[in-house]
Amino acid sequence: MEPPLLSPEVQKREDDFIVRYSVYIT
Repeated sequence: MEPPLLSPEVQKREDDFIVRYSVYIT
């Protein structure tokens, strides 16, 4: 189950964070 969507800004910020984290651990 996905968590409820927050504001678009927060959503994009989270997305960017996940991308950076994925690149970092790779």
